[in-house]
Amino acid sequence: MADNIFTDLKEVSDKIIQDDKKVTLLYAFNATGKTRLSMTFKEQLNYSTNNSEDVSLDNRHVLYFNSFTEDLFTWENDLENDENRYLIYKTNTVFGKYIYEQGLDQRINKKFSSFVNSNIFTKFEHIENTDNMSIKFYRGDKVIKISRGEERLFTWCVFLIIAQNIMSDLKDDKDDDNINSIDYIYIDDPVSSLDENYTIAAALDLSDLIKESVLQTEKEKKAGKSLKFIISTHHALFFEVLSNSFKKLDSKTINILEKNIDGSGGYVLKGTNNSPFSYHNYILRKIKKTSYNDLSKYHFNLMRNLLEKTALFLGYSEYQKLIPEESKDRSKFLKLLNEYSHGTHPDAESSLLSTEEKNLFKEKFKEFKDTYHWNI
Repeated sequence: MADNIFTDLKEVSDKIIQDDKKVTLLYAFNATGKTRLSMTFKEQLNYSTNNSEDVSLDNRHVLYFNSFTEDLFTWENDLENDENRYLIYKTNTVFGKYIYEQGLDQRINKKFSSFVNSNIFTKFEHIENTDNMSIKFYRGDKVIKISRGEERLFTWCVFLIIAQNIMSDLKDDKDDDNINSIDYIYIDDPVSSLDENYTIAAALDLSDLIKESVLQTEKEKKAGKSLKFIISTHHALFFEVLSNSFKKLDSKTINILEKNIDGSGGYVLKGTNNSPFSYHNYILRKIKKTSYNDLSKYHFNLMRNLLEKTALFLGYSEYQKLIPEESKDRSKFLKLLNEYSHGTHPDAESSLLSTEEKNLFKEKFKEFKDTYHWNI
């Protein structure tokens, strides 16, 4: 499939809308713009209003999960007594109102417990004289604070149950204007902090939801409308499980999104049926063909992805272990790998490298090829 080149993320979003696929699965490296793409997509399609009381799903065409969704839940840490800790969410948000009105707390609790530990359960309580709800996590009679990874998993469970509930209502042909406007479910990187077991389970749950959605109701068929899904991730295992699940769908379903670093800028969307684990040589070739003058911070991002995939393939828990301790300027190189793999500045000037940084990159790339004997 020929590459599609776009000048900005709005054009990428337009392409996804025009393709009108049941599922669009995107793999992209860190700092490519996955979260910005999800927000661009949402802003294009969702009904905007200045009414602060309009927090229903009515007239919203995209239900989305990304890092902003996670920010809806914040911790009360009881700094004074250090014992009464709980998550807070607002009932005057779209998610908060839907959870409250649909009474989804027990289903959320059951799903979360199935992931982590049957001895952990949650309790949802209204906070008096506020629009806030608290979520307390218990182990036995003791209130506990869950880990950051468990918190991220909990947020994903909230979203998954909401999506399942909406799907169930649509399948039952419920005449509910509050959900009938939804055309897309957009999910961006829900598993970044999860271990492999959680990652696989989350991917399979999502796959089941999408496969269930493929079975259209008679109402959907007559209306010529079907709920569509867009999933973007930089997590190779999550992508692998989903791509295997969708391999019987149209080849345009599975795509690689990356910055276009071949001169004109913008973004490239590549159709593929391959696993990201086959992209060792792809990334190697991409770096190798880049001239010295064209090296940018994005190449440090590519290099880190190459190291991460190689470490996973070779059985190392950390990509840093692939760079020998005695390697010259090792700490400086690792610092740049980390810093330039999480940049958020889109302008050209911010992507420029100094001569010293370019020399360091070329040196470490050669060292990597020589050490692991890659044949490009």
